[in-house]
Amino acid sequence: SKTGTELPRRSARYRAASARAYLSLVRRDTADAIKKFTALHDTLCIACYVDRMEAAKLLGARGRIADAEKLLIQRVYNLITPVEILIAFERARVAARLGHRDEALRSYRLVVAAWSTGDPELQRYVGESRREISRLAAQARSP
Repeated sequence: SKTGTELPRRSARYRAASARAYLSLVRRDTADAIKKFTALHDTLCIACYVDRMEAAKLLGARGRIADAEKLLIQRVYNLITPVEILIAFERARVAARLGHRDEALRSYRLVVAAWSTGDPELQRYVGESRREISRLAAQARSP
């Protein structure tokens, strides 16, 4: 039936569009990559968090912080996934740049809580999160 084949077709179209966005990124055409990532329909792939995180990182690098935040505050639909912690890390960075101190602290603390005893590869995220928590706390104490 046509209905039975429509979902796989939509999924294939999403994945092809996602691949084109990554291809633009590999080619270092960040303007095109942003255009392609932001055109991806999240309703076709609600679990494609990495695509949204990459789009947010590119938007943030271009100074489009509010647009990046919109992508990073979307709810993760799994119970828990390591990508959720990476998203929290990027969300903290964006929140800090927007002056959303409480959200930045909450997100950085999530990274520290999740990965403080994690593998050595994760410790750079923990270290940066701890430094930012200290910086944000000191900033709040100063007049």
